[in-house]
Amino acid sequence: MQTHPFMKKVFLGGTCNKSTWRDELIPLLKLDYFNPVVANWTPKDREEELGQRQVCDFCLYVLTPKMTGVYSIAEVVDDSHKRPEKTIFCFIDSDDGERFTSGQLNSLEVVGKMVRENGATVFHHLTEVADYLNASIEPKVAEKVLKHHFLNPENTYQRLLKEYKQYGSIVVAIDFDNTLFDYHKTGLDCSELIELVQNLKKIGCAIVLWTASEDTAFIQKYCPENAIPFDLINENPSFFKSSSRKIYYNELLDDRAGLTESYHRLCRLYDEVKMGV
Repeated sequence: MQTHPFMKKVFLGGTCNKSTWRDELIPLLKLDYFNPVVANWTPKDREEELGQRQVCDFCLYVLTPKMTGVYSIAEVVDDSHKRPEKTIFCFIDSDDGERFTSGQLNSLEVVGKMVRENGATVFHHLTEVADYLNASIEPKVAEKVLKHHFLNPENTYQRLLKEYKQYGSIVVAIDFDNTLFDYHKTGLDCSELIELVQNLKKIGCAIVLWTASEDTAFIQKYCPENAIPFDLINENPSFFKSSSRKIYYNELLDDRAGLTESYHRLCRLYDEVKMGV
């Protein structure tokens, strides 16, 4: 990537130990970065790292199950307190087949809550980190003042969270073709959506597959074989009685209906429910 002297820059801190998270993130970035990982560590490298933490526009700390110490946790908590506006924390459940224990995850969720309360930003996916960082360099334009309450993304999320807290569950309608299944056989990777559905089921959400496909027998076979939980196909949950053709749902995941926004909203819901927010 060619860099510009005035381009924003992110410090890539966190787990080393042959973790490949930096290799996965760097191609997604549209801004400059400092990678502190070197083959042979020297005092000069340490000095350079400390300097870069100060001058970079963002300090990112990514923790994976390959972590061998807790120094990065101390760094992110310290930075989130001193400079929350530039601190980003992300912890990833798995790394090259290794996974955190439930106890480690609980501890990291507590750290995440602390970091967020300090005013910093917390994510659980590298794609979310890349989107957040890339958005920071997009030119600002005068925004039209939107009057509709739910054109404000935060209002939409708070409504979803309120409904979950009120009922201990929400109904998530999910399109099948090209959302959970590679319909056109183009190599579409649906794993992030499948993982999200699995997580939503863990916190008690009702999953309704909302599809135009007539081959529901295939769907009923495909989903269990690919660890995709669901409750109904094109049907309302039992508590909602209606003769309308439109099913009831609190959130929709559909590749043709604001998939990105819904995905991030539901990821945030899962994360905050797990952390007891």
